[in-house]
This record gives sequence, C-alpha cells and structure tokens, in this order.
Amino acid sequence: MRLPRLGWRLGLGLLLSALAGPVLAEQLRIASAGNLDLAINGEYVWVEAFMREARQAGHELRFHPGGSLGKEEERTELVNLDLLQVNMAGLSEIQVYSRTARALSIPFMIADYAQFDRLLDDTGLLATINAELSHTNMQVVDAALLGGMSGLFNTRIPVAQPADLGELRIRAMSRSDMIVLESWGARGVQVAWEEVAQALETGIAHGYLNPPLVPLMFGHAGRIRHFTDLRMTPAARWAVVSRRWYEGLDPTERLAIDTALKAARETNRRWAREVQAREREALEAAGIAFRTLGPDELASFALPVHQRYRETVMPREYARLRAWLDELAEREP
Repeated sequence: MRLPRLGWRLGLGLLLSALAGPVLAEQLRIASAGNLDLAINGEYVWVEAFMREARQAGHELRFHPGGSLGKEEERTELVNLDLLQVNMAGLSEIQVYSRTARALSIPFMIADYAQFDRLLDDTGLLATINAELSHTNMQVVDAALLGGMSGLFNTRIPVAQPADLGELRIRAMSRSDMIVLESWGARGVQVAWEEVAQALETGIAHGYLNPPLVPLMFGHAGRIRHFTDLRMTPAARWAVVSRRWYEGLDPTERLAIDTALKAARETNRRWAREVQAREREALEAAGIAFRTLGPDELASFALPVHQRYRETVMPREYARLRAWLDELAEREP
C-alpha cells in the first residue's frame, strides 16, 4: 500500500478538525470534490442519492464536500488509512495503482454511456481494476456521470480539426492529456486545476479538455468562447470505498449499502440523460459556441490518438479494452 504521499502535506490540524468528533460504529464518512448544485453536478447527484438511502437504512453520515478534506491524493490516502469510507475520486487516482484503469483514459474508445455501463457491468473490467487495487484499501464500486462526454474548450477560435489548434496552448491535466495533444500536434501546458481560471485570464492556457458543464460549474464561462463536441471519453467521477470497511459489513449492512449504491447509480443516470439534452442550450446561453463534428472530422482527431496508444503508449491495455468492447458488440442482437 502506497502511503507516503500523505506525509505532512495534509497536516495534523486538517485531520483533527475535519475528522473530529465521536466516531460511531455505523457512521460513514463521505467526501467529494465538486459543488453542491444538483442541477449541474452529477457527482453530487450520485452522492446525495447514496446518502439519502444510507440514512433511511439507519446509517449516520458525515459528508465532506468540495475538497474540504484536501486534494485528490490526500483523500485517496484517507481511504487507504480507513479514515474515509466513501470517496468520489478522479480516474487519475485509480490509475496510480491500476494499469487497467489507465486504458479508460484512451480517447475515442467508448462510444456512449450505454456502452460504458455495459463495460462496467458485463465484462471483467471492474473486477480486474479491483484486483489490481488489492494491495491498497481501495475498491471501486461505481462511476458517477458528469454529463456529456469530454470535448475541447478554448477561448479563441472554433476548432473542427487538429490543424485548427495552431498556436493554442491547451491545459493538460495529466500525461494522458499531453499524449493526446501531442498526437494532434498541439501544444499542452500543465496547470493545476485550482490555477486554471487565472491561466485562462492571462493567456497561459487557451483551453482545456473537459465535459460540457465544466465551465459553468467552475465559473469559466466569462473566458471560454468555443466548445468542440469530440465525445472523447466518459465524463465521470469514481466511487471508491474503503475495502476493509466494505468487506467488514455484516449481511444486513452490506445489503443496505448495495441498495444505496444502486439508488445512486439510477438517480445519476436519470439526471445524466436529462442534462445531456440541455447542455448545448446551457453553453450557448452562456456565450459558448457549441460545435458538433461529422464522422470525418471526428476521425481526424481519433485516428492519430489510437495509433499512438495502440503502437507505443500502452499497447497491452489498449488491446485488452478493445477486446472487452468487441465482446460487448458480439453480444448485441
């Protein structure tokens, strides 16, 4: 189990203040990163539904929203230390420990959310990821959808092909983003998310890769002017539980938590279907032009990325994910 990242960065003061108070046997500590807006934040839609069901089953909850328990890696370490039972994590936190999870960052593999849910439920993907997480205290139990699939935002020009990126500098969250941008011949710049608003304002970055609702959630609509609907990857936060806590539940408690997990998914998926139908309208109302691409235009973005991943970056992971997706296609009527 990799614990050194916690160190003193989280701080004894934060732990004592955020986790203070009596800890009851049935108490659940839940953390998320986003805001508490049920209209635009699918992560909170998932969490709120889960907590509602868990409370009805008699669990006492302590909810720590909006990154109040620290950054991504700090909340991950709290799960590993069994101080946090449920955490809404970014995919990058799971990828630290799971090579299979890294394949979920490969763009243009998953066509839509129906296929995404089938991938979670009807293949060996999730079991493989959790087997790779077995040396940690983390277990992935679901993914909360955040709206439409990821695309490209920028402050300057409409983009319909990689050549249009020209002199734009696009914020890269991770090495995966940088690989994509390099495949397009674009320039990436690494900027911490907390500094993105300033980077857009000063021109250090001219855009980013994210789901459609992100500029509205984080107040970037004043700078962002264009969105290209690339449908690159599912936009999701990952529900991660403490393995020791989850496996230690008695049968009645396990049934109650599994019921809450089911309710959280159903509520989140219903919200996602509704919100995707109005995302374009919401962006355009905020002054952001929404560009839909045709098959040839999408292929101009997808083909160089696939070539890079298939041949050099992670050929084994690419092939395994491709095999699971082909397996799903074969089962379709």
